[in-house]
Amino acid sequence: MEEELVDMILKDQPYIPKYFSYNVALNQKGADAFEESEKTVPRLNKYAALEEGTLVVDTRPAKGFKAGHVAGAINIMDGGKFETWLGSMVEPEEAFYLIAESKEEFESLIRKCAKIGYYPIPYGG
Repeated sequence: MEEELVDMILKDQPYIPKYFSYNVALNQKGADAFEESEKTVPRLNKYAALEEGTLVVDTRPAKGFKAGHVAGAINIMDGGKFETWLGSMVEPEEAFYLIAESKEEFESLIRKCAKIGYYPIPYGG
């Protein structure tokens, strides 16, 4: 019966983002309090050294990203589907740095990441 339900739900699903099964498990066990979890994300200044080999998610508009970015960074611009793109491209629990154009956008993006259970190592802003 459970298998039939899962098959029915997934039948017309064109693509399952990486965070989907992670969020199902997280929701089943119960997530930590949102506000408290969000506060635990470290905020690094824009001059901090980045740990080599850690993924960098640069959320600046394409023009700024193309003008110059950290080597190996991926560009996921903030928009209506930021969380979906993040969850599709970044593995759950994978450490990543988050770069934003402004401090306000930076804080907003941290909240968006936290809503899908992702906690970046924020950088810049």
